[in-house]
Amino acid sequence: MQAAPAACALPRRILLIEDNADAAEMLALLLTQDGHHVDVRNDGPSGLRAALDAPYDVIVCDIGLPGMDGFQVISSARAALPAPLPCFVATSGYSQLGQFDRAGQAGFDHYLVKPINIDALSKIITATVPR
Repeated sequence: MQAAPAACALPRRILLIEDNADAAEMLALLLTQDGHHVDVRNDGPSGLRAALDAPYDVIVCDIGLPGMDGFQVISSARAALPAPLPCFVATSGYSQLGQFDRAGQAGFDHYLVKPINIDALSKIITATVPR
């Protein structure tokens, strides 16, 4: 008898908010190859609108974005979205302790320093419960 696939193997709906077009395209491609559905936005305001317009399991958001930074995007999304909330993952080129603390205060669940370790991100994504 063959075991049923684990729940963590299910594809997730992911919103990727990243202003570096090349980085966004590459990460979206890798996540799509893993079977996930990925929507990409390249600035804070359009990322927030997307987060509020459709249900996502995971929102991966750069901290340094045009229009509004990632802290503002996630704190606004967290305040406006109904439960269950998506998993919020910060990405940044900065690894100072103050950035980690500020990300937690804004409502991020995880913080990954760029360049993003795709294995670490994949573990976070597959550990989330689909909405």
